[in-house]
Amino acid sequence: MNLFGIFKKKTKRFISLDFGQAFIKLLYIEQAQDNFLLLKYEVKELSTNKEDKAETPDFITNFIKDNSIPEKEAYISISDTDSVNIKHISLPAVPKDEIAQALEWQLKADASLKLESSLFDWQLVKEHTQADDTRKNDIICIIVPREIIDSYVSIVSACGLTPVGISVSPSNYAHILSRLNNALKTVAVLDIGYREATLGVYSNNKLTFIRKLNFSPDKLAQSLVGTLISDKGKIELNRQKAQEIKNEFGIPQDSSGMLRDNIQAMQVVSLMRPLLESLSRELTRSFDYFSSNFKEETPAMLYLTAGGSYIKNIDWYLQKELGLEVAKLPFPDCVNTESIEKTKLNSNQQQLTSALGMALAGAERINLLPHEVKSQKIEFIQRAALRDIAIVAGVVLLLLFALLAFQIGDYRKRLSAARIHLQAIGEIRELKQKIDLREGLISRIQKDKVPVDGILVFISATIDENIILNELSLDQGNNALALKGLVSTNKDSAEKMLADFIKRMKAGLFFKEVTLVAYQNTASGGEFEMQCVLTQ
Repeated sequence: MNLFGIFKKKTKRFISLDFGQAFIKLLYIEQAQDNFLLLKYEVKELSTNKEDKAETPDFITNFIKDNSIPEKEAYISISDTDSVNIKHISLPAVPKDEIAQALEWQLKADASLKLESSLFDWQLVKEHTQADDTRKNDIICIIVPREIIDSYVSIVSACGLTPVGISVSPSNYAHILSRLNNALKTVAVLDIGYREATLGVYSNNKLTFIRKLNFSPDKLAQSLVGTLISDKGKIELNRQKAQEIKNEFGIPQDSSGMLRDNIQAMQVVSLMRPLLESLSRELTRSFDYFSSNFKEETPAMLYLTAGGSYIKNIDWYLQKELGLEVAKLPFPDCVNTESIEKTKLNSNQQQLTSALGMALAGAERINLLPHEVKSQKIEFIQRAALRDIAIVAGVVLLLLFALLAFQIGDYRKRLSAARIHLQAIGEIRELKQKIDLREGLISRIQKDKVPVDGILVFISATIDENIILNELSLDQGNNALALKGLVSTNKDSAEKMLADFIKRMKAGLFFKEVTLVAYQNTASGGEFEMQCVLTQ
């Protein structure tokens, strides 16, 4: 039996955090091999007050406390991509262990990246051969300033958690796509964030192309701010009213209708049109650029995600303008959400995708965790491994001790049983000796033609149950029988029992005379001796 297989953890639980432009999301997840259970989640909108530095740590700490979470492992996703650089780089084919060094040399040539104060990681997209037979590696490289990474690590560590992985949302979406039952080779994901949108194109579930677009729910609401002219007069739309109209009606499908407060759908559509047309135009250009420069097919599917994907009719509009299928990015089947209230999840699901994608990532994930933190993780794993080994060794010793104790107990039981058996054999041997004596006596008596069977039957029927015969002696020559025994009762009763016994003996036909020749009181009763003269 493999003891390590017995004690191997079948499931693990951890926290996945996503730091966005205006929201922070926390997911508490249980993983059992390739299946994931979403236990709890929470989304918090960040205040505009930058001085409130305790806001995020308090939110994380309260989430851990409220849900009684003992686990310490935490994965960090960065959705605020303002300071994140994602580069597509084509390098001559080199061994995999030399790619990082080759990338570093090429990235240092770009002074705007400030590589000396940044952290980077990479992922191989594909290997291909050019027309001149030279082999190339297409690589996606993610570069983030060290101070950004350190700030997130500091926040998470201050909450008592141990960061084990850091990535960015465009990379995380690839892990969701890889688990969807989708046969399409090339798809796109449009992350509509609070301040901007990010388009990622994925070939074979790997991020291949990325571009930032000037579109967001905030910008869409801002496009409505101004003065509208109607037959009822002027209508002033301030920021709050514009936000309300955007949230309630989104992009009106029927421009001939009336929305509210004498505001016509056509007026809203006309105000939104420049921003929406710019979005669809930039998406089309991006797809054309990707197809021509990367020699890949144009995406056949566009997934929407993040908070802006909840703009009403945004999927309808883009599908109509782009001529391809548009849908919200779903959770894969390997993610179980049964423990989450459905209505709440439906209103927040697209804000959880980046943190979920980080949780679904395997060993090949992008990881921007600083080297010294990784070293601490390795030391933590080593300590945990030593602890587990010590626990296993202790359990093994305990099992061996229990087995030894069981064997000792078993041997003791066997010894006790043997003693009882030996004692029973002794008692049987003693009983057999008495039987042999009795049978010998009977044989000798019968030899001299004395009716010994009758005498014994008579004595057995006559004697009181409290009178115990220890010795019976027959003198064949003198026709005399001697009886010795014990009366197990008090003195007065003993004398009466003996007197009654002698009386019954005399009344029988076998005895001419019965005499009590000796009597003595003892602690257990009275000892006696009787002499009987047999009838000839």
